[in-house]
Amino acid sequence: MRNYQTTWTSSDQAQTLGVFLYILYALMALAAILAAKGDRAGEFVFVTFAIFGAYVTGVSSFSSYVSYEQSGVVVVRNPITTRRIPVGAVKSIDSKGLSFLTLRLANGGTVKCWAIQATNAMLGAGKETRVDKVADELRAAVGELKADQTEAHLTHTFTRPPIVFLVFLGLVLVGCAIVGF
Repeated sequence: MRNYQTTWTSSDQAQTLGVFLYILYALMALAAILAAKGDRAGEFVFVTFAIFGAYVTGVSSFSSYVSYEQSGVVVVRNPITTRRIPVGAVKSIDSKGLSFLTLRLANGGTVKCWAIQATNAMLGAGKETRVDKVADELRAAVGELKADQTEAHLTHTFTRPPIVFLVFLGLVLVGCAIVGF
């Protein structure tokens, strides 16, 4: 086990796509407001969808990551949950031919890392993908895996963005009720 922390996030291409989609959603919202011509319900619905699209883009492009901490814990933050996995609970770090970096756990479970993905084209071509490279780096950071079969203490929590989204969805429903939609 090495003595440092390192973090892997979504690829530059995924983040660039996220910025492009943010601009697209902003233009959609502006177009909806201009085209509605006073139809408040129509404005509300289209702007809501644009905000929802921007939220989903943000969660999937910018908030997911995989991190290895000095304390011997692998942190996997996906769009909906964050998992803190002690290295002793990790049986293997798999990547070959997979769309996601995958941690196989001693208890038989798996954890997919959404931040580290491969495109279908790269998988089909049989070339080394970003998933393979990050898996190699994570294996080097973690060192030799010696998963014990005992039940390790895994922490599984919901991340803040989904909670914010649920509040937002509630407000959208209230807004729809107010404008009579």
